[in-house]
Amino acid sequence: MSGRFSPRDVFRGLLDGLRFRRQDEGNERPDVLSILVLFGLPTLAALGVVCFGIQFTGADQILAGAALLCGSLMAAFAQVASWRERVLARARSVEKVRVRALNEATAHILFCLMVSVVTVTATFILANIELGDHPPVWLTCVAVGASAISAATFLYIGLSIVIVANLLWDAYQHEEDEAEREKLPE
Repeated sequence: MSGRFSPRDVFRGLLDGLRFRRQDEGNERPDVLSILVLFGLPTLAALGVVCFGIQFTGADQILAGAALLCGSLMAAFAQVASWRERVLARARSVEKVRVRALNEATAHILFCLMVSVVTVTATFILANIELGDHPPVWLTCVAVGASAISAATFLYIGLSIVIVANLLWDAYQHEEDEAEREKLPE
């Protein structure tokens, strides 16, 4: 498959970023709890929807929610790109830790945008299914499957937004601390 359509590199960047806050380079352990929460909770949500046979019926509301999430992700991407450019443009040496935190935020945002395509596809399927009073079993399975995908991807995007918000807050605090240090006489 062409690299242009493969989410592999963005996913690799996402996993590389899911490490404990870096104080120094090289000694970075994976943040197993964050990985379990980020991927485990959506998996549990999907399994719960399938086990209980839940079928989402408000596809228009799900689609509106997906649009809002995508909009917030695009705004966050612009902010992260701007901060990263500012950090890298400085004449003095830049902490690689800060750049990598911004790279992690970017990976989360871009992967969430890819996941949102899956969400919209599942929602489109849900919106076009007519279940009626006695639908065939296969149609019910499709509705439950699309509902499970919608639940899992929405939860994943929501959890990722929490992570990105924390990364952006860290970047904001670093910028503020850096600005105060630059104002102090040496």
